[in-house]
Amino acid sequence: MRAFFAVDLPEKVKDQLASLQRQSQYRRNIKWVERDNLHLTLLFLGDISPAQEKRLFDTVPEAVRDIGEFSFSLSGLGAFPNDRKPKVLWVGVKAPGELYRLREALVQTVRKTGISVKDDRFHPHITLGRVKRDFYPLNKIFPGIRSVAEENVTLSSFVLIESTLTPQGPVYKVKKRFCFS
Repeated sequence: MRAFFAVDLPEKVKDQLASLQRQSQYRRNIKWVERDNLHLTLLFLGDISPAQEKRLFDTVPEAVRDIGEFSFSLSGLGAFPNDRKPKVLWVGVKAPGELYRLREALVQTVRKTGISVKDDRFHPHITLGRVKRDFYPLNKIFPGIRSVAEENVTLSSFVLIESTLTPQGPVYKVKKRFCFS
């Protein structure tokens, strides 16, 4: 199964982000992330076996036991690779140290289970959409919008998600919720 760890966003935040997507001037040329699929990716795993999934279920709680509930906030609009020629549109996250500690704990635990993951630089963000063709500067896609309301999100759990790719877009299924103690 294709899987990743993520922060499942509160409904209020998903509503706010979906509203932001609807404000775009170029709706047809962008593949928008479905409202229910909006999330903050902590670590992409790729394809994992049922045995690896079981090991993650068993080992992740211990790996994150010293991390307690914490909050982060949304912060600004951005794009990869840059604002002039965006391919991925995102909302940034003001991330406290706990979010980075959580990701590092996941990276170490996943590697111990035999899953190879890239430990590239973590840039916490929530993907809004992907530009299909043509290049429009970010300020043309979202004219007059420079930032998003700094909604505070309290993180008391995170999830392991199975991602099934279909022609209509990915279908996500929460396989397990991990709660902080």
